[in-house]
Amino acid sequence: MKVAVVGSGYVGLITGLGLASKGHFVLAIDINSSRVAQIKSGIVPFHEPGVVELLKKCLKEKSFQISSSMEDVSSCEVVLICVQTPSKLTGSIDLQFLKSASLELSAIFSRHPKQRTVVVRSTVIPGTTANFIVPIFKEKTDIVFNPEFIREGSALEDFLKPDRIVIGTNSDNAARVLKKLYAPFKAPVILTTPTTAELAKYTSNALLATLVSFSNEIAKICELTVDTDVENVLDIVHQDRRFRSSTNPATKPGILAYLKAGCGFGGSCLPKDLSALISYANSLGEKVPLLEAVVEVNKEQPVRIVKQLEKILGRLARIKVTVLGVAFKGGTDDLRGSPGLRIVDELLKNKTKVTIYDPLVKAELLKGYTDKGVVVAQNLRTSFKGADACIIASNSPEFIVLSYLKRNPQNKKPIIIDGRRILKLLFNKDGYFGVGRVFQTN
Repeated sequence: MKVAVVGSGYVGLITGLGLASKGHFVLAIDINSSRVAQIKSGIVPFHEPGVVELLKKCLKEKSFQISSSMEDVSSCEVVLICVQTPSKLTGSIDLQFLKSASLELSAIFSRHPKQRTVVVRSTVIPGTTANFIVPIFKEKTDIVFNPEFIREGSALEDFLKPDRIVIGTNSDNAARVLKKLYAPFKAPVILTTPTTAELAKYTSNALLATLVSFSNEIAKICELTVDTDVENVLDIVHQDRRFRSSTNPATKPGILAYLKAGCGFGGSCLPKDLSALISYANSLGEKVPLLEAVVEVNKEQPVRIVKQLEKILGRLARIKVTVLGVAFKGGTDDLRGSPGLRIVDELLKNKTKVTIYDPLVKAELLKGYTDKGVVVAQNLRTSFKGADACIIASNSPEFIVLSYLKRNPQNKKPIIIDGRRILKLLFNKDGYFGVGRVFQTN
């Protein structure tokens, strides 16, 4: 099929390359000419495993092309809209980019009339597709809401091996077109209404966020209870047969990765989608105290970690602290909603001397922090040189080497607070403290 993908950000580029790799011809459209030039030359504007290689392969095979001219979509039978829907200050979503793209597409379709299917992949609140998108388009255009369920750090694998494909439409013809589009993918296809599909996307992310905040609530209790460890407590919960497959009990479901204490959740999806869902519920006159509490627990967690460090050191002013991991999680360079940066912000409030290091985040992305006196280290070994303490804020595999460095007597031994529980050290005796354990200093 000849497919257009409007928007070549994270979701758009993954979607376009994934479809191209399955035999479709894909034309990506992006109004950012510099991004178009980057992608044409085989450069991916974000870090994601496997994407550079697939982009170069698809460009070479000419199954994927990119343009800055929206007019080029006129020859395509399916158009997927993957533009951003950012949060407003109120927490509700901003539809300006979706509206702009839809209006431009509608005008092009009017000049080049033929039967088409428009697929909304941008995350939107329930009712947006039916009440906002459908009225923009004329006859001969079917509209579908088709949510994405990809995770940063494993996005390409998630797209190529989906656990479900959700097709939200009231059009039988659109359902047939989408089934054809996704025929090469071996996954259950769920046909439903656009509104159900829209709410299912938000519900999925709200559940994941809730599991994280729930785990951090349990971690707080563990930190005040002698001889307990949140890792052990939650591991026992993980063994519940209801979290296991009846056909393969040894397999640990991926969702249990969210039932784990740490620095809190971040990224481009969970915080934004949770805020949008709360805002949507409030617009209906409904209060959602559980979801609001999930947000509050998440806001508090980085602050709590800094306060624990202050208890250990006695003060934070003029203390040297290294924060490891400022992307919101390991395996990505995405700074959006980063718990690590929230920890840095809290340290700066306390006049702490801060050094930060992340193996994937380029120094130029952190200029706002270097302007405040924060030092950006070039590598892990130099990052905590002379540091009084180190806070691990992401689960980057590179940080596991700290276990060795900590035991090496030739190195100064800064206090470590493991905000992701990735190290294996002796608590307290090694100057090592982990989230979800009593922060005992004697």
